[in-house]
Amino acid sequence: QRESISGLNFCMMASEKAKYEVQITTGQLFNAITLDAVYIILIGMKADKITKSERTSVSIKKTAIVYTDEDLGDLIMITLEREGSSILPESGWFCETVKVLDANKGKECV
Repeated sequence: QRESISGLNFCMMASEKAKYEVQITTGQLFNAITLDAVYIILIGMKADKITKSERTSVSIKKTAIVYTDEDLGDLIMITLEREGSSILPESGWFCETVKVLDANKGKECV
């Protein structure tokens, strides 16, 4: 089982070899937490070319690091995916915020 959530965010991000730090916050609602595997893809626009990161596993409880071979340019979209386990029952999930920090430039997008 796979569920995707996409969000738009127009934030300038620039560097040569890029390192992005990702923090995901789960809301305080009943059944907001998930035990499913969560992944993120960062999508940017650089010189009229759309670039994207590899699908990277992220943790709800700690900062995840996304490395790219080149700068993604302006971050224009993120995609979150969660994959449920065939063993565990389906769970709900309320993603409250996603913060992406360009670790090379110190610029944050929320």
